[in-house]
Amino acid sequence: MFVLIYRSNPCPTSTKARYRPLDSYRPYSNNLLQHLTTTTRFLHAVRFKNTAGLGKFEIVGTDSQARAAKELYTYLIQSRGSTEPDALLVHAHRLLDAIVRSKTVTEGHIGCITDQVLCLALMRPNNRFGMANVFTGICARNAHGFFDTVAHTAHLKLGGHEHFVPINQEQSDSAAVTPQEEAGGSRSTGGFFSHRFADIFTDLQNARKPGTFMDVVRKTKPAAMGSDTKPTLLG
Repeated sequence: MFVLIYRSNPCPTSTKARYRPLDSYRPYSNNLLQHLTTTTRFLHAVRFKNTAGLGKFEIVGTDSQARAAKELYTYLIQSRGSTEPDALLVHAHRLLDAIVRSKTVTEGHIGCITDQVLCLALMRPNNRFGMANVFTGICARNAHGFFDTVAHTAHLKLGGHEHFVPINQEQSDSAAVTPQEEAGGSRSTGGFFSHRFADIFTDLQNARKPGTFMDVVRKTKPAAMGSDTKPTLLG
């Protein structure tokens, strides 16, 4: 995942795939949204002891991802369907940032939340699985979204923000590298982002072995029967 983030062109030169300007982020955001819905729906099932249909399914993630997912879930419950866009973005960015900037919990074919989301997205009826081109398309959209997530985190740290704030177009344009600056070498795109990315990944490289998503979930206090409207949840 980190190789995709650090390289300005994450795709091998033998392919025609490239990052390109987008008219709409909706097709890309849908794949990122699957990370949010998978984790929050799982927490909802745990809260109301409705996990029998999940079998042995558990979220493969870190404790920081679990805490971010819990905050998002709590906000969704307490807002009762009347969410504010900026407030929702705060929680969504926190969870996506935790997903991108976390160490893999386990080694194997399914080693993180993104692996689980990909697997679920490709499942088809009658024990069938999605085509390879569908898989690579989802991976490409996720890579684009993860790059944007980390770039936004870099912008926030550069601006001295401790918490998420939206970046408007004027701020984005003022931080962009002009062709003249690029040609003169005074401020290269690669140099700018590699420096910021190095800063925000330093704590990850030096981090202790993370706790797991399920460590946090197992501390959850399920809701009592009949208390489905009470917003106190997850311990």
